[in-house]
Amino acid sequence: VLHDPRLSETGQRITGWHDTLVTLGEMIRAFAPKADSIANLRRRLDSIPESQRARYRDTAREVNEIAPLTSELRGRLIGLYNQIADWPGNLTTDQRTQLAYYRDFMARLEPRMGRVLGARIR
Repeated sequence: VLHDPRLSETGQRITGWHDTLVTLGEMIRAFAPKADSIANLRRRLDSIPESQRARYRDTAREVNEIAPLTSELRGRLIGLYNQIADWPGNLTTDQRTQLAYYRDFMARLEPRMGRVLGARIR
C-alpha cells in the first residue's frame, strides 16, 4: 500500500494513529456484544408476567440502571472511532481524554454487567 502523497504525516504518526484505531476497535468488539446482551436482557425482563416480576426485582433494577449506560458508551466509542478514523494524525487532547475516560468507565461498568448477565432468568 502506498502512502497518500497529499498527507504530510510521518510514518510514525500514521503508525500511532493506526495503533489507536486498532485498540479502540478491540474495545468496541469486546464491549458491544455485552451491551447488546444487556439490552436483550432488559427486553426479556420487561416481558415477564407481572406475577413473576418480584422474583427478579433486584436484577431488573440493576439492568434498568446500566442498560442506558452501556448503550451510551457503545455509541460514544463508535463515534470516537469514526472521528479518529477521519484524520490520520495525532489525537487531539480531547480525543485522548475521551479515550482514557471511556476505557476507565468501561472497566468500572464491567463487574456490574457480569453480575446481571450471570443472573438466571426463567
